[in-house]
Amino acid sequence: MALTPSRPPAPWQASSPDPLMFPTPAKRPAHPAPEPEQQQPASKRRRLTLEREPESDASTSTSTRTTPSMIVAGSQMAHDADAPSDLSDTPMTPTPLKDTFYVSEVPLEPPEEKPPPPLPDALLLLMIPQLVLEPPSSPNYVAALYVSWLAMRRCLRMDLTPEVELRALTGQAEVALLVLDAAVEEPWVKGVADVAENGITRGLQIVKQHPTLAYYASPLSFLQVRLAVLRGPTKRALNLSRQTHAEYSQPNSTSDASWLHYLHHSHVLSTLAPSQITPQLGHLATPPRVDPLFTRIHSVLRLTYLLLHQPEDFPAECRSLLSSFSDPSALQASDASLLLITQVLSLLHSSSSPATSDSCAFHSKLLDSLPALLDDILSASPPPAPKASKTVPILFPSPPKKLLLSLACLVAAAASRDASGRQSKRGIWAAEGLKLFEEEMDELPRWYSLKEKKALEKQLHEVRALLLCELISVAIMRSEFQEAKKHLDSLELYTSSVDLFTQFSPIISLLHGRLAHSVFSVSRAKDCYFLASHLAKEQDDTGIRLSATLDLLGLKLGLGEDVQVDSEDLLLKLVDCNDENLNEPARVFRAIAAKEIHKSKQHLKFALDSATLRQDNYLRLLVLSITASHYQLTKASRAVSALQACRQLCLSLGAPPEGEKKPTSTYGNASIGLWVGEKYAELLQRQGKDKQAKKQEGINHALRERWTRDQEEMARLFAVQQEEITA
Repeated sequence: MALTPSRPPAPWQASSPDPLMFPTPAKRPAHPAPEPEQQQPASKRRRLTLEREPESDASTSTSTRTTPSMIVAGSQMAHDADAPSDLSDTPMTPTPLKDTFYVSEVPLEPPEEKPPPPLPDALLLLMIPQLVLEPPSSPNYVAALYVSWLAMRRCLRMDLTPEVELRALTGQAEVALLVLDAAVEEPWVKGVADVAENGITRGLQIVKQHPTLAYYASPLSFLQVRLAVLRGPTKRALNLSRQTHAEYSQPNSTSDASWLHYLHHSHVLSTLAPSQITPQLGHLATPPRVDPLFTRIHSVLRLTYLLLHQPEDFPAECRSLLSSFSDPSALQASDASLLLITQVLSLLHSSSSPATSDSCAFHSKLLDSLPALLDDILSASPPPAPKASKTVPILFPSPPKKLLLSLACLVAAAASRDASGRQSKRGIWAAEGLKLFEEEMDELPRWYSLKEKKALEKQLHEVRALLLCELISVAIMRSEFQEAKKHLDSLELYTSSVDLFTQFSPIISLLHGRLAHSVFSVSRAKDCYFLASHLAKEQDDTGIRLSATLDLLGLKLGLGEDVQVDSEDLLLKLVDCNDENLNEPARVFRAIAAKEIHKSKQHLKFALDSATLRQDNYLRLLVLSITASHYQLTKASRAVSALQACRQLCLSLGAPPEGEKKPTSTYGNASIGLWVGEKYAELLQRQGKDKQAKKQEGINHALRERWTRDQEEMARLFAVQQEEITA
């Protein structure tokens, strides 16, 4: 490589430390002879530029700095024969190289790229499902299933090695399950289940013939069980699942494979009817000890079983599971979702179980911690990808965030019960749950089936409709009748648009009856209650049917009708039932219907204690009103204290938002507030407190005007609706 100087710069300092410098001739001629032309090989030349230094005087001697890898041009050496050699010991001041020179580089030949070997046709066909399959929300989902099915069928017609054949048979079964889940009505779907079943049987035979391919036995067995669950009968699916679990899962094993078999068997059991799986769930009590995530998933599965079949054992295991979670803000998305599901199950259990001070305190603590947990789940990042190249992540299907969070808001709204305050907790939870539906849901993963997508969409529609029902109930309790009517119209329109009106017709009729009952539209309320009870009986909805019957009984008791003969069996049945949501109001109605005063007071005391523990201020208001009527003629002091408490609760049920100024007499529960005011004025007059009684009469007059105005407005709305129906 040759370096060719172009122009001499100023000399360097003599003290420049450079061990690679060599002395150069002391003098050079003013006009050096031209260099002889030398034939240079063809090569690339790259121009390098250094920083230029100021030039020195012309008389000053110059020198050239070289290194062992540099070759000085021959013309400088041949000009003066008497000059000392480059290797002489004459001390001279070295000068730096010129600022511009050229470096000759030998061109590098690019390596020849060898074309990749052609991909075998069988492997290409095996890869087609991964390339063409799309999420179930895509319009091309069914076409992608058809292409995937054809690819698997054509692959199996080739001459394959045992391993490739097993891969093809496994892929064929997986595609068949997606096709069956999609419930596609196409000619090519006929016989898919039989082909997949025969393919799984063929694959298990190959595994027995080739022990080195034994790792295919586990996924093929899983697919066989899933196919049996889809096709039936149930007994065959249970037997296959039990055999697979016993064959591949070891009780004392700590491996992930054993746990996957264990959880798969539990999942299969949980998808079947409770009457079919109750004797099969004994193994859920003694799980293997392995990864904490697996253990928590198992615990959640067991809690769902205990909630339905052994509710007395639910609290201890639920608290044990909740205590195993660390700080919610530090949890990953999967653990946070499991924690939320556990809290939802706990709220469902506490709302339907007898109220105790311990359980209600724990229940209140869960409700207080729920908003922070929802925020953590919304901001949680997805789990990190595996770092090791050979690590295969285990994917657990969990509900999408939108469904999970909206369901949590619905359960929290139903469990709160309290509709009092400027911003009731029950109404806030329902409103926040509805806000989640204003955002678009994340795209579903590719491994979701079309059946799962349809089920997910239906669940979201149901949750949204139930959240609207919660808003209607809160508005009725707070005497916000026009708001309740608006939400009720929205509920009817929404359920009709998503094909859920028939399913929700019993609860819609029940809410119509309660709205008419609240504004004293007696005939309309009776018709709605009868209709709700009839529709619920047709759909075998016991809860709605009993609620409608109980509301009709309350309407008759308020009208002074004799209902003891008709209601005695019903009230006894409701008081002794396990559902506390029906038990507590049934005790209130039984206290009204009881002939003996001490039995009535016993029922009222039990209902008041339970309502106080649960912070159900609406039920407390009913109990205190009935208690005040008992003491109206016997003990005025207790009646006055009960009526004052009722008055405070009436004001809280409909208090305006912060900053909104309204007269005290124009908000709150109108009907009960008017009844309480009239009874309180009677007591004041009886005690001779005319001034206070006159003031109370003014408040009662304002309440009466508001009550009359609400009745007239709602009667007009009902009449308009009736005209629209008849038209």
